[in-house]
Amino acid sequence: MDMKVKNAVIKRTFLGIEDHGMMTYFLYLEGDGWYQGFGGHCCDGIFLAESMRKVLETLKIDSWEELSGTYVRIEGEHSKIHRIGHILEDRWYDITKHGKEFDNGSNKNI
Repeated sequence: MDMKVKNAVIKRTFLGIEDHGMMTYFLYLEGDGWYQGFGGHCCDGIFLAESMRKVLETLKIDSWEELSGTYVRIEGEHSKIHRIGHILEDRWYDITKHGKEFDNGSNKNI
């Protein structure tokens, strides 16, 4: 896997029901000559709330509405962004890793 870290700006966000009836979110990111989405996991219920909170905490943003226009770092490959990070600080959120931990029962204390 050829993972690269790149700078990007969040151009817009989506929070709603996707075509299979599940709640989800997307962050639509633009970099130097590329445009790609982050999110889109089936994240109904507790995982949706946790994931959104982790995005906000990682980027040090107080509300979802403030995300558009925010500069970030991403780590990924051509087909997938694996994690999103604060533009200046070493703060990252890996949605795939979080999903695996959630599925393995780390949500029992919620």
